[in-house]
Amino acid sequence: MFSKGFSTKSSDTSSGLGLHWCTNVLQAMDGKLWAESEGPDLGTTCHLELPFP
Repeated sequence: MFSKGFSTKSSDTSSGLGLHWCTNVLQAMDGKLWAESEGPDLGTTCHLELPFP
């Protein structure tokens, strides 16, 4: 879901760049963005990690 062009929405309303862009920015800052799920229909937890100077 962090890949360029990935979207669950219609291509008419979404470019699929949002999470891809966020991931690239965080990587440039030595941070991370990832998601975890224990399985289908169990929800997803998103993690955002930024370095502490």
